[in-house]
Amino acid sequence: KYGVTVDRLNPGKRYLISLEPVDSLQQSLTDGDNSKAKANVQQYTSCTCANHDKVATDFSGSPGELPNGATQSNGRVKLKFAEGSHCGDGFSFTRRRVASSCNNNSDDIAGDVIAFAPDYFVESSECDQEIDVSLGYQDYVSELDVGAMYCYHIRAFAKEYMVDTDNSDGRSVRRSDPLKLPFRVAWESSAKVVTKMSAQAGGLPIKEMTLEWDLRKGEDEPPLISGTHVSPANGVVTFSLTVRYMSISTMR
Repeated sequence: KYGVTVDRLNPGKRYLISLEPVDSLQQSLTDGDNSKAKANVQQYTSCTCANHDKVATDFSGSPGELPNGATQSNGRVKLKFAEGSHCGDGFSFTRRRVASSCNNNSDDIAGDVIAFAPDYFVESSECDQEIDVSLGYQDYVSELDVGAMYCYHIRAFAKEYMVDTDNSDGRSVRRSDPLKLPFRVAWESSAKVVTKMSAQAGGLPIKEMTLEWDLRKGEDEPPLISGTHVSPANGVVTFSLTVRYMSISTMR
């Protein structure tokens, strides 16, 4: 029975500690009366932020999930997430078309992995900080199939990363486990309405006119979406039209 005290450990780090039987000269023993032992300590750095919801199981510092992490607007899919790594220098983005979810089983994979944006470098970010990517790192809806489901993967990466805690040979990994965001592509368009008087009345714009509208597949069909807008001083009203969870054939 051995008792060894290990001190001078750094907080926030992960360690692998093993005991090795030794003699009075600290030489390894394989048999005999093993009355002493030494501790071999190997440091494993966990990149994951302390408040991460997977801090006990994910040591790679994957990004944290936020509400409405993937949204569609103005012909783009925008991703939003939280910094989950102490080690990261930036983030990488990929997507894959899937049948219904982000599961890894082969039945759910329906397309190749596509890197749709360049790597996103951050000079500095703190744990749990919201990362709201700019226009150049958003996905184009024109490259996607309306009504299809896609799985977006976001990974943190670093120049000098962490020891791979799944292996004991000291190998390093340069990117985290992915944050997976499922997203179904909506049908999207826009409309422009000009409110003004007749030409005989001078064609002046009409301010504060209430416009009520709806979008239907046919005249006798129920509305897919509807809305109300009030015209501004110039009489020009522009609004977006978005129909979610529909295939393009539904709109024909």
